Amino acid sequence: MTKIAIPVSNGHTSLQFENSSQFLIYDLSVSDSVVTARHLESGINKHLELVPERLAKEGVNIVITRRISKKMAKMLNDNKIFLFIGAFKIEPDELVEDFLEGDLVTDDKMCY
Repeated sequence: MTKIAIPVSNGHTSLQFENSSQFLIYDLSVSDSVVTARHLESGINKHLELVPERLAKEGVNIVITRRISKKMAKMLNDNKIFLFIGAFKIEPDELVEDFLEGDLVTDDKMCY
């Protein structure tokens, strides 16, 4: 199973991974190209250094984000979480839909 986490603020994709206190987590059936479940995790970033481990424990294996620090990107990768960086769309559901359709547009220059 594939699980995607997207950092959100006020229901929209957060501009900066580290500044988000909520993550939308999607369970996907990639073979069927459908979302099978979706839930909101709050308070996940109270201790930033623990975020990658907590997402991994949730079963997340992909993160889609707008911007992220190189340090956090490495921590996520160390927890076997693949990153799509520089996602431009505001609506998290649209990002997941684009991912499922193979049309996700990103820009890895947004990792600093």
